[in-house]
Amino acid sequence: MIIGGTKVGLIGNVIQNTENYTQIIVKDYLEDPKKDDHIIICDTSFERMQTIWNESDLFLFLEGGLGTLAEIISFIEENR
Repeated sequence: MIIGGTKVGLIGNVIQNTENYTQIIVKDYLEDPKKDDHIIICDTSFERMQTIWNESDLFLFLEGGLGTLAEIISFIEENR
């Protein structure tokens, strides 16, 4: 499972019970800067989105904020 956000909220609840995930996050939003095998750190939001698209086969959007809305719109635009 690829997650594109932080480990809080709905996605935090989803990944609590799994070890098989990769978090792709912009370095500015990283909660814990220590090395973690489950994290890919990106410099920009654009790099993060491109990495998510390249690493994922299926997309599931959970309730979130403006970032989630931006991802949904980008997904629609990329697939029309």
